[in-house]
Amino acid sequence: MAVPIPDTWCLFMVVSNCTARAVPDAAVKSYHSLVAHSFHAILKTFGFKCGDIYVAHVKKVMDKYPSRQISSAVETMLKTGRLATQSGLDLQQRAGLTVQAERLNFLRFFSHFRAIHRGASFAGLRTTSVRKLLPEGWGFLCPVHTPDGEPCGLLNHMTSSCRVTSYYDSQGNIRDFFKIRLSILSVLVGVGMTPSSPKLVQAGPPEVLSVLLDGRVVGSIPSDIVEKSVSHLRKLKLSSTSVIPDDLEVGYIPLSLGGAYPGLYLFTCPSRFVRPVRNISVPPQEGNDVELIGALEQVFMEISCPDGGNGGRRNNFLATHGEIHPTGILSVVASLTPWSDHNQSPRNMYQCQMAKQTMGFSLQSIHCRADQKLYHLQTPQNPIVRTSAYEKYSVDEFPLGTNAIVAVLAYSGYDMEDAMLLNKSSVDRGFGHGYIYQVCSGQLAWCDFYQKS
Repeated sequence: MAVPIPDTWCLFMVVSNCTARAVPDAAVKSYHSLVAHSFHAILKTFGFKCGDIYVAHVKKVMDKYPSRQISSAVETMLKTGRLATQSGLDLQQRAGLTVQAERLNFLRFFSHFRAIHRGASFAGLRTTSVRKLLPEGWGFLCPVHTPDGEPCGLLNHMTSSCRVTSYYDSQGNIRDFFKIRLSILSVLVGVGMTPSSPKLVQAGPPEVLSVLLDGRVVGSIPSDIVEKSVSHLRKLKLSSTSVIPDDLEVGYIPLSLGGAYPGLYLFTCPSRFVRPVRNISVPPQEGNDVELIGALEQVFMEISCPDGGNGGRRNNFLATHGEIHPTGILSVVASLTPWSDHNQSPRNMYQCQMAKQTMGFSLQSIHCRADQKLYHLQTPQNPIVRTSAYEKYSVDEFPLGTNAIVAVLAYSGYDMEDAMLLNKSSVDRGFGHGYIYQVCSGQLAWCDFYQKS
């Protein structure tokens, strides 16, 4: 007989069964399972024990604590972002774990889902090393779209071309990673890799290099053919009929003195950053020359920028890939700023923040929404000057802002800094007018007529 168990309890059981029983503190407190561990801490406060999945125990705890009381603790954690736990789950912070998706305008709404925060614990550090944009972040994190002040460099945003790998393919089907790994292994064996099983004792660098697939050592490959193998894998990535996935990360770390450990590191797992570049080293496969690369492999690749220069590259390090467009390093909000290459760098950063602070046309279904508070601009207008990204991302569907004629009167007494005088007739005609939709709840009392009837 199937007995219904609360979803949070099922999630707790999944997390607890993934830990090693021999080690008491074996649960890895990683951020990809942060929600599960948070629910774990909440359920432990109500008497749930790790490993107890008996229906009698669940019923005993549920009888002692009503389901509403348990669900309210979970709702409080999701609303406030504050985790009430005594152990702390070995996290660097207990507050700020959730972010409210505000609908002031559409740019502000979807920027929440493209944001990456290092954590509030880094804001109090005196060092600036955690705020730097490292070379492996080129093309994945926007160098412009970051707030000024305390969270500068800690709150970053993904570029417009960056995407995250998923468990699903382009058709919406769940990917069979076991079958994908077997296909990659067969290709590697065909190009000269020696499997690690059953032979365990193998030579190391510089004769042969280890091959790792999703963190597991699967074999070794001679150093003199590893570059040909990498080129063959990249060629198969461009083919639509190949069994090699297009988001395979081919991280080839060559031999160097004092550098990273050499080897061929392959990744197919989800939750990875990838971005498109143009492969110019191999002929296009079926008219496709766009390849998805990851953050690890691009550090050891030669990628040319579309400005035409060689970037100080020597002749013996020819470019194998090329950037598709110069604006590929900018986020969606940063790519909407016209003539950003003629502005001072902080001004571009300020514009990214101001674009998300203005009232606009937040959504199309405003008449069907029941949000607590919604802002709606009465007469939005199209900008006079716009970039190509404005049309690409259909910002006109959710317009924001109004065109205004500004008069700069430097020596007239109306030159107060950081302020502006508005024309009263323009305001009377509706300049800058907006609506605030706020939900009010109340209870209607029965009138005498219905009480008598």
